[in-house]
Amino acid sequence: MEKCYGVAKAGQNDCAAGEGTTCQGTSTVDGQKDAWIYVPAGLCEKLVGGNLAES
Repeated sequence: MEKCYGVAKAGQNDCAAGEGTTCQGTSTVDGQKDAWIYVPAGLCEKLVGGNLAES
């Protein structure tokens, strides 16, 4: 599994959605660049908007 930034739906992130958020489920918009979800290794870069590093 690997962290994939920029693909989580609003409120569906696994953790750490940037400043002002605490953890799981705190992202406020779809595709929030500093919110991540765990995905199987190798999948993130195949997803539209997916990034292995916070942007």
